Amino acid sequence: MHVVIVIAHPDKNSLNHGILNRVLNVLQSRGCTNDVIDINADRFDPICTKADILFAWKKGPSPDPMVIDYQDRIKKADYLIFLFPVWCWSLPAILKGFFDRIFSCGWAWEGNGFKIKGKLTDIKGSLIVATFASPKFVNELIYRNPMYTEMIKGGLKVFGIKKIKYIPIHSISGKESERPRIEKKINKIESFLQNTKILN
Repeated sequence: MHVVIVIAHPDKNSLNHGILNRVLNVLQSRGCTNDVIDINADRFDPICTKADILFAWKKGPSPDPMVIDYQDRIKKADYLIFLFPVWCWSLPAILKGFFDRIFSCGWAWEGNGFKIKGKLTDIKGSLIVATFASPKFVNELIYRNPMYTEMIKGGLKVFGIKKIKYIPIHSISGKESERPRIEKKINKIESFLQNTKILN
């Protein structure tokens, strides 16, 4: 089982990178191979250009070799994991650009607004881990859980990935008192990866 992990946090000392290390340990214990795409460390350019749009809609290869490299690596995945912070109730700009440029029309999906066909059906599933400074009730009741719409309903499911696990971690402020609660969430991530049959 080959797992591709996309992480979108610029700070190597962040909670997101700490979770990445824990995830890698679990995957190793299960005998999975892995490929980490650190889009900040790679200095990925998130700006979708006119050339990107023209090549995508003409269903040709991207003019950017980094985009082609990422697409080739994702195509090899049996399972995808995304780790990222939520800023202003949205994806970090670099990750939004990653979705715009990598999961392009003609490569990840095809069709129009009424009839869309996902093209990444060989990927068996995905885990999304999103970290929030805001509390859960603000995210779910006031902002109507934007990550579900943006990442899952309007993203991975459109691309043909059906089995998606979403684990949000809310109310992160860096206080010592919140560590036990966050540790429980990380344990939940580890338990899911240790026990899910999709990685067999």
